[in-house]
Amino acid sequence: MVPVTPLIVAQDLSAVGRLSMTAALPVYAAAQVPVAALPTTLLSTQTEGFGQPVKVDSQQWLRDCFAHWRRAKLSFSGAVVGYLGDERTISALSAQLEMLALPQVVIDPVMADGGGLYPGLPMTYPEALVPLLNQATVMTPNWTELQFLTGGSASAHPTIAEVIARIDRLRTRFSNVNQVVITGVPNQNRVLTVFDDHHRWDVAATDRIAGHYYGAGDVFTAVLASALWHGNTLAEAVFTAVDATTTSILATRDSGIEPRFGMQLGAALTQVQQKIKPSDR
Repeated sequence: MVPVTPLIVAQDLSAVGRLSMTAALPVYAAAQVPVAALPTTLLSTQTEGFGQPVKVDSQQWLRDCFAHWRRAKLSFSGAVVGYLGDERTISALSAQLEMLALPQVVIDPVMADGGGLYPGLPMTYPEALVPLLNQATVMTPNWTELQFLTGGSASAHPTIAEVIARIDRLRTRFSNVNQVVITGVPNQNRVLTVFDDHHRWDVAATDRIAGHYYGAGDVFTAVLASALWHGNTLAEAVFTAVDATTTSILATRDSGIEPRFGMQLGAALTQVQQKIKPSDR
């Protein structure tokens, strides 16, 4: 019997709204990636659009969960980390992942967009992420998050050269990162995804779609991580993730459902099944 080595998926779980973990898990299922779901915070709703959500922090549960996994002698193929939202949770998760020394750790430093931090996050949050980000082998910040992590002012309409320079600064700060994907880079009527694979960079471009779509980044990271888990190159993973996320955004826009309730995934999951072929692992 072939042993299962799940991918740890650590991010918040919202009772209302298809985003974060509730958006990611269907993607991993469609891609046939076994997961160990690790909800870092339980929320009554997502953090925007419904007022202040009720939440349950899970630092002690995280520690107890990892302790149980060690007693059970479970092994894991890697980890994907999304929104955490609490500095104590960052510290607890970072300590546990460090003990595992996983071969691949994909971290989406979810904390900011549109030039500012997400509601409720303190200005100390980007620095609190640093010990965790030091463990990343793949990092997927958006353009705003990249600015928080590399410092200094930046253009509202950056050139590719400026983005690449920022990626180089990110690599200097986080030496374990071999693959970097920058999403949401504004470029006239387009949005760019600029990615760097061991100092070889490329760009995926899509038309700008008006509106804000909660959970789009979670879908992107889940598709990207699924493709990488199956051995796809970073370029293959990025283009698959861009296509699936765009499909999900368009379906959400055309559904007429309020964007605060998250992403419509049906057609995107079909794309994932078609484009990400199960590996032999």
